Amino acid sequence: MASLWDLLWPALAILLIGICLLLAWAVCYQFFTTEVPPGICQPLKIRIVHITASMGFALEYIFWKMGLCKAFTILRILVDGIPPMADPSLFIKNVHFEDVPVRVYKAKRHSPEKRKGIVFFHGGTGAIGSIGITWLQSINIPHSSENA
Repeated sequence: MASLWDLLWPALAILLIGICLLLAWAVCYQFFTTEVPPGICQPLKIRIVHITASMGFALEYIFWKMGLCKAFTILRILVDGIPPMADPSLFIKNVHFEDVPVRVYKAKRHSPEKRKGIVFFHGGTGAIGSIGITWLQSINIPHSSENA
């Protein structure tokens, strides 16, 4: 009689091959169809984020079509699971302007002159993400620290 491992390893091998093919597709798609604008200080990071997002959306779509999960379930788990970076030089506070939730990043040190500001609009349309997601802090904190 076959053991559980004898039954599962072919399925795992097929899944691994599928993920490798998906990675190859995402890399080829990224390098041949997208252009990173000049002036971006870290284009490799932009490409890695784009490849990761392309793979995430493709896996989500495949799993959704197979009936394994509802739309955006896996992406919600991935997005909510990335912990934020900490920056001791910034004061971070969630506030509301009328009914709109806003997260303010402000330098803790005093400045006699006016400071630059960045307004970041998250266009998740309620499918994934909200002000409560933590990966946006990983994007916003470095920009806030540079311009503090």
